Amino acid sequence: MMRAALVLALCAGPALADPISERGYALGCGEGCTIVAAGTILTVSEEGTDPAVWKLLQGLEPLSAVSFQGELGEMGDISAPVTLSYLKVETDDPWQRQLRAIQGNWQPLGEETPFEVQISGLGWDEVTQGETTASDLIGAGAACADGTAPGGLVLSLRPLGGDTEEAACWQVLDVSATQMDLRDVTSDKGTVSYIRQD
Repeated sequence: MMRAALVLALCAGPALADPISERGYALGCGEGCTIVAAGTILTVSEEGTDPAVWKLLQGLEPLSAVSFQGELGEMGDISAPVTLSYLKVETDDPWQRQLRAIQGNWQPLGEETPFEVQISGLGWDEVTQGETTASDLIGAGAACADGTAPGGLVLSLRPLGGDTEEAACWQVLDVSATQMDLRDVTSDKGTVSYIRQD
């Protein structure tokens, strides 16, 4: 399920008007349902959404790959309301399994400072000594925000409430039940191995 901070950041906007046709990941439902697509958090409201689409959305597992069409409301910094007229579950999505596998709390191998990365839905929090020091929205796909495509799944981290020019990009090299290996594509950190903490 998406982090509470992200869900609370979404509010209803004015009249919906702009058409949207996109692919993304459904994260779960509360008062509304959340889909992340093209670097944007979309809140789907029951009102105005096709009843069959709403029922399908509510039955999906978190991080289900979907394609959809509908009407987009007024954009915020990183979020927007949307009503949907069409939804399809994309069973052949190449990244869904890995995105589900990276969920949880991870500590860099050999890290001495109490630091960990918490991944929930498509939210990435960096936590130092129990305090959240950075929060990002994960854009998952084959390429970084700047178009670099190193191969396989990459995670483009878009800062929440920060400068999008500072977005980091990690290539997912391998994920197991206990370890996650990522390569920093945007700096010289190279490969970082993380050990699961939960």
